[in-house]
Amino acid sequence: GSSTQAVLQGSGQCGFARKHSMISALRTGLRTQRAVSARHFAAAAGRKPKAVDGTLEGRYATALFSAATSGKDNLKAVYGDLQNFRTAMQDSKEFRLAMESPGVDYKIKIQVIDDVTKKIGLSPESQNFFKILCENKRSFMIEKCIDVFESYYRDEMGQIVCRVTSAAELAGPQKDKVKTALQTRAGADKQLIVDYDVNPGLLGGIVVKMGDNVFDFSVNAKLERLQSTLLAPIA
Repeated sequence: GSSTQAVLQGSGQCGFARKHSMISALRTGLRTQRAVSARHFAAAAGRKPKAVDGTLEGRYATALFSAATSGKDNLKAVYGDLQNFRTAMQDSKEFRLAMESPGVDYKIKIQVIDDVTKKIGLSPESQNFFKILCENKRSFMIEKCIDVFESYYRDEMGQIVCRVTSAAELAGPQKDKVKTALQTRAGADKQLIVDYDVNPGLLGGIVVKMGDNVFDFSVNAKLERLQSTLLAPIA
């Protein structure tokens, strides 16, 4: 209704503001009491992530991962939901403000989530997850929770994010060679997600960030190593 429209006024990109009556009741298991909603969310337990993040946002992401893998495995659908939700927040300042501002009542935030669900579609697990964050006054952590869940998903799917930075843009055959070398190092069972970037400050060569590992083959790094060697005291 009008409260959602006021919060999202001016959001032309996502068009979430619509007229409809205020929520008289939420779905079964979603209550205004935070403890009740948390118990409902944790009721259906599935798998745990391979590497659990112990932060607060990590605990919420772990609970969602468990819910998404219980019964019918809905992990891919939930992952897609979170990507779409994050994109919507990035596209609309009004939507981001509605989710992150502590001054917006959680009931209005839940109504906004219902509007978003109608527009982009959300699985029950994802919709429940976002509503619980709002009820628990943790909606400002949504993007951090999504980041953690994304890392859980990639570990589960055997995906490794690689960033290749070069002094000049690599040609197609060069990218193919780099990716082949990365795949050999990662193993045939891993799925690589490779992003390419350009940084003229490298002078030449490439820097590869593969997961948590960094391999610096740039001319700049070689010059720094040479300088360190020349400046080192002679034994």
